[in-house]
This record gives sequence, C-alpha cells and structure tokens, in this order.
Amino acid sequence: MHELINRARKLINFANSTHGKGAVAFSGGKDGIVCAHMVNHIIPDIPMVCETSFYYPEQIVDIKAIAKILRLNVVYRDSLSDEWLNKNKQMIFATDKALRSKSFSVRQQATIKKFAKEINAGVTYTGRRTEENTVKNELYNTKSNGYQCHPIRDWREHHIWEYFDMYKIPKPWIYSTEHGKTEGNSPFYSVNPKYHNNNLNKCWEIVENTSPTQEFTKKFR
Repeated sequence: MHELINRARKLINFANSTHGKGAVAFSGGKDGIVCAHMVNHIIPDIPMVCETSFYYPEQIVDIKAIAKILRLNVVYRDSLSDEWLNKNKQMIFATDKALRSKSFSVRQQATIKKFAKEINAGVTYTGRRTEENTVKNELYNTKSNGYQCHPIRDWREHHIWEYFDMYKIPKPWIYSTEHGKTEGNSPFYSVNPKYHNNNLNKCWEIVENTSPTQEFTKKFR
C-alpha cells in the first residue's frame, strides 16, 4: 500500500513540476476523493471542480461536507438542467455502452475541460482506476485538454478503502445506499438495468428508495 501511495505522489510531483498549474476533476466518489486528497497534500489549495448534475440532493450535501473536512478547494457545477434530461430520456437507465459513454462525456468530461481552460491549467488530475476505467497511461497529453494525470491508475478497489482507513476519511453517504452498492457515486440515471435483471421498475425503486425527496424522481418519471 505504501508503495502505491509513494508512486502516486511521485507522479503528482512530476506532473506538477513539468506541466505547471493543475486542476482536479473531483466527483465526490471514493476514487475521486483519494486522488483529490493526495494531490491537495502536495499542491495545497489546488482548484477542483465537481459536476453535480442529477446527483441526489443528499449526495451533494454529503460531498460538500467531506470536501470541507479535507479542506479541498472545490467549485461545484450543475451544467445540465432537468430540461436537458427530460429531452434526453433515452439516457435514463440506458444499457447501450455508447449511450452511457456519451452521457459521461457530456456531463463530466466537458466540465473539467471547460474548467481547466478557464483557469489556464496545463494538467488535470483524475481519480480513475484501470480496474474500472481503462486509461492508457498514468500521464499523457491530449490534443484538446492538455496533460491528464491518473495517480491511482493501477489501484484496486480494496486499495481505495485501505487509504480511507489510513487517513480516517469519512465514507461517502452514497455507498451506504442500494444505489451506491452497484453504481457507486454515479448520478441516478446511470443505474444499469443489467444489474437488476433488466427490470426498469426495479431501477426506479432503487432511485426512489435512495432519496426521500419525492419531487426529485417525479420530474423524470
């Protein structure tokens, strides 16, 4: 574990010294929290952006509370409106990989790209594990978004939770819900029917049981 942490810190130091000002894509999920915590330890007060479109209201409150505890400099963006999702209802509970990938691109990737441009960042730090999201290298240049650095690229999920225990980081609320057990920190519309025998009613049941805010789910039914 200490070897993984040391490798990640060396990578962050290298990216910072080589590519200058940075920005962090902070999702508020377990991977993003670990990445943000490590980067902020090396580059105090580094700007971070969190895309909160279609998160549960309780989820947003919890993410902000953890960010405050860890003293992270986070800007929150709700870039997609309810109207957008109502016009793109094919995104809700989509099983098609291309469609799910598109929703991630429209929501998260566009947000960090825009934020990095706003603050003139040369490198962005993202908490992505190879286990979950294939990343070709730990550090590489992109044509449109400068350098991308993935300090936890080679980590497994159990390493993430070990890090939480090591630094006594509060476990995000979402992982105690039925939604979080299968979908992690993703927005409600990312619930994948393949995990629930392709039962759409079950998907809506998970959403409604996770958030007591009834008006929240009524908007998209």
